[in-house]
Amino acid sequence: MDKQNIIKALNTLGEPQDGKKWLDYAKFGITHQDAKQLVALAKDKDGEFYGSEKNDYWVPLHAWRALKPLMPDGLEPLINGFNELCEDEWAQDEIPEVIAAARNHAFEPLVAFILNTRNEFQARIMAIDALSQVGKTYSFLRAKTIDNLSTCLEKSDATDAGINGFVISHLIDLKAVDAHAVIRAAFAKKQVDISISGDLEDVEIGLGLRTERTTPRPDYHGSKKVEDDTPRIEPVRRETPKV
Repeated sequence: MDKQNIIKALNTLGEPQDGKKWLDYAKFGITHQDAKQLVALAKDKDGEFYGSEKNDYWVPLHAWRALKPLMPDGLEPLINGFNELCEDEWAQDEIPEVIAAARNHAFEPLVAFILNTRNEFQARIMAIDALSQVGKTYSFLRAKTIDNLSTCLEKSDATDAGINGFVISHLIDLKAVDAHAVIRAAFAKKQVDISISGDLEDVEIGLGLRTERTTPRPDYHGSKKVEDDTPRIEPVRRETPKV
């Protein structure tokens, strides 16, 4: 279909309802050949739908949802749009699930995006979420997911303490005991923001490698004035999606 016909189909769908499964977009005639147009609509680079008070406001959301069963078609263009999409809360929540549907095809472009320091910080966090989601969704890819997250730690820039903190938070979530050596090395180089997942002892507790601390808790936030001076062990995401 051409762009206008896709918009016409998606424009009828409106706001998604809580608790409802994602639609079967094939029923609207959408096929693999439409992936390029769907990516463009999802990114809404020209702001055609952003801020609209009509049903077409939801066209980008339905566009990226429609891409999920088409993956890996549209994979890299969608990842390359993270710098724009990362400002959208719906996109932050849902697009990692869309990307994860590409399975092993998602690894290389996601790692490249995460390691590229020219990309926006929040966009790189979104890519980390997507990479982790592959292993959480497909158990047979868990080991490869851990390997790729570990690669992000090993090859990270010296200034990427925040990114490394989020990578480690997902390694904890995946119970990636095999990544312990890589994690230790990142801490040894002082390249981890401990306000995200804590220091090495906190991480080891999260991985199940120890049951309690043997040293005093550090000042996680660099200020004694912080009321809740605890690390965020879990990745920053809602327990349940909006829809």
